[in-house]
Amino acid sequence: MAACRELDSDAEPGLDDADSAASHGDQSGRGHAPSDPKHGSGRPRKSDPRPDSRSAILEAAAEEFAERGVDGTRMEHVAARAGFNKALVYKHFGSREGLFEAVLDAKLAGRQEVLRRLPDTMGEIFVAWSRANLADPSFFKLIMREALEHRGPEPVRKEDRQAYYRAQIEMVRELQDSGKLPAGLEPKYLFLALLAVVTLPALLPQIAALVSDEATDDKAFRDGWHRFLRGFADRLSAPNQ
Repeated sequence: MAACRELDSDAEPGLDDADSAASHGDQSGRGHAPSDPKHGSGRPRKSDPRPDSRSAILEAAAEEFAERGVDGTRMEHVAARAGFNKALVYKHFGSREGLFEAVLDAKLAGRQEVLRRLPDTMGEIFVAWSRANLADPSFFKLIMREALEHRGPEPVRKEDRQAYYRAQIEMVRELQDSGKLPAGLEPKYLFLALLAVVTLPALLPQIAALVSDEATDDKAFRDGWHRFLRGFADRLSAPNQ
């Protein structure tokens, strides 16, 4: 991806460096990652002494990319945050670009799971997406970072992401046919409008807080917002009432 074409300032270690991580840490690839209050202690979680290294690195990388952007993220900081050495990060993902794409893949897999488990009623569909969005603020930070930094001709994972959105546009079309959403509106643009509604508090929490005078992680905001979404869905399905 063009957004991360710039080389990491650290030289990429050879794979045999990762394989010999035991000389710097234990056999799992955990090394003496630098202790940095901004990037975690570099120590494994006490509650899970042998977590899956790939998952732990992806989780740490998502936070780093969200906070610093693609160009500002360094592999050594991801490694420190995850509690593994840098050689293992390179062994799993090869490059910063490969790591970003893997993080996005993992995030999209989570969104696909939400899509598969959506409820039947329009109001509860809106609420389900809102809950998923508010529960994963790093997803929208990643998307915003991509929008700000991406300089390539196409977004990362274009085809996979288009398929994900096309499935939802088809759902909108079916809901229009069943009378649960207004007919006469082009489904893809109606989907964009609904996407804007259910994502704004997670995407721009400061704006939502200024408008509502409630923080988006407050129960009062979430209860009120979800009550609104259910009512909004009712009006969409019965616009003349």
